[in-house]
Amino acid sequence: MNYKFYKLLLTILPFLLSVSMDSQAIEGLSELPTKRFAVVAGANDGGYGRIKLKYATKDAQSISDVFTSLGGVNTENLDLLLEPNRDDLLGAIKRVKTEIESLPQGQRAEFIFYYSGHSDEQDLLLGSETLSYLDLKSEIEKVNADVHLAILDSCSSGAFTRLKGGSLIKPFLINSAVDVSGYAYLTSSSADEAAQENDIIQGAYFTHFLVSALRGAGDLTDDKKVSLNEAYNFAFNETLAKTETSLHGPQHAAYDIQLSGEGDLVLTDLTDTSSEMVFDSSIKGRLYVRDSEKRLVVELSKHNPKPVKLGLDEGEYSVVLEAEGQYFESKTIQLNESVQVVSLDDFKEVDKLEGILKGNNERKRDWKVYVQDNQYYNSSQLTDDYEFDDSFLTVGIRAPIGNSFFADFSYGRFDERYTLSRVYKFRFGKEGIFGSKSRPENGQYISVGFDRVDWHHQAWYGNVGDKYTYVDYLIEYGAKKYFGPRWFEMLLDASVVYVYSDDEGMFQPRLGTGFRVNNRFELNLTAGPLSRLNTDKYQNNFSEAYDRFYLSSSFGYNF
Repeated sequence: MNYKFYKLLLTILPFLLSVSMDSQAIEGLSELPTKRFAVVAGANDGGYGRIKLKYATKDAQSISDVFTSLGGVNTENLDLLLEPNRDDLLGAIKRVKTEIESLPQGQRAEFIFYYSGHSDEQDLLLGSETLSYLDLKSEIEKVNADVHLAILDSCSSGAFTRLKGGSLIKPFLINSAVDVSGYAYLTSSSADEAAQENDIIQGAYFTHFLVSALRGAGDLTDDKKVSLNEAYNFAFNETLAKTETSLHGPQHAAYDIQLSGEGDLVLTDLTDTSSEMVFDSSIKGRLYVRDSEKRLVVELSKHNPKPVKLGLDEGEYSVVLEAEGQYFESKTIQLNESVQVVSLDDFKEVDKLEGILKGNNERKRDWKVYVQDNQYYNSSQLTDDYEFDDSFLTVGIRAPIGNSFFADFSYGRFDERYTLSRVYKFRFGKEGIFGSKSRPENGQYISVGFDRVDWHHQAWYGNVGDKYTYVDYLIEYGAKKYFGPRWFEMLLDASVVYVYSDDEGMFQPRLGTGFRVNNRFELNLTAGPLSRLNTDKYQNNFSEAYDRFYLSSSFGYNF
């Protein structure tokens, strides 16, 4: 019996040892800390025709700093890209994919993607290149991480969340565990809104308030951890409050969150910092925290006695308190691996924020020079064929005024056998009356102006004939839309022009089309009938109400 027992024991012993080692390995893997990887990009340059941003790269640096100091991202796992092109961005995401695939089986990994810069309703705008939301989302999804977090601070970035829904309402708060998987996409604006940056905060509103939240201003539960939902709620509310009365309109952050598991996603842990600033119960009001270089690093409102804790880097700071219409400034606060408590006794008594557009709405408003060929065809009755009547060329210049107004002046002349005429045209108008906030040139427009014609009739043998001048006053109302890729955009345009001259009114419905290459070269074609409102001058013959046909072609250059 003993021989058989020992033989059986020798047979199963390797198996028992193998199971024991495997269970130890699995237990060891379960104790491995979560690895976070991040690709953080900032691009001030949105390509030709767009104002160069001031703070997109600074926003990217601020995000990278907060995630490396408080967000569990090691510096070797963070790729900071400043002014990247398309290949740089996609290459960085692919490197993260490779890194995560090389991790031990069973280790938890999370991937964070952040972009600040220009965008429109379809693409990120990276200098002269673009990266579509669809391609970006596809590459992010290829990364085999337990959690994907994508944050876009750019105009019309809400279109990114609409690829799978998304909403402007606040996300549902779940409990505080950490076993979470899925994806979360946060954007600084909805699909048709402009994202705004500001000179005073030296950054974009959304990123500024997101960083403030991550450093502790968003810690509503006072557990020294800032969750995804806490950070989003804080950034949403503060961004909206700062922009709802701004020149460019309110900015609503958007989201698409599909996370499963037993808890909320913790983004930053304030226990990871050795330098902490605490505002005690005596302080109430709006707080602005600046570093030694006077950069605004955190902004928050404190309206209850509960202390507020901020995790900050070591260094010197100053704080401005706004309370009941008065301003107070603190003494210099030194943080050196310590907790610094700030009270009202540390303050002594001491502008309205104006944003510039960020993204496609901050498209630079170009000057334009153009050449236009104007042709008129004449017919005495509607049923007759139109015959060529006259034609003349004009050259003009169009100047932007402010954010959406413009002025246009052109000059032309035409010579016929017995006639020499000079034409002067002036228009003043406004674009984007009810257009997309992210692109004012799309939408409805209105202009007023006049056409002056100096007409000179020449008799035979060079004798001077009759001369006279007449002026047409006009108003135009229409709508236009550019669509297609930035390097080749198509245009559709429809308008109605009312012309008044010499007690005679005339309606000119017009339809136009054209294209634009790289926002520089334009070719447009416009056509429509000319109808006379005062038909009494033509024996009330309605068939002569539409007795001319207008055709115009123009070539322009934007600079």
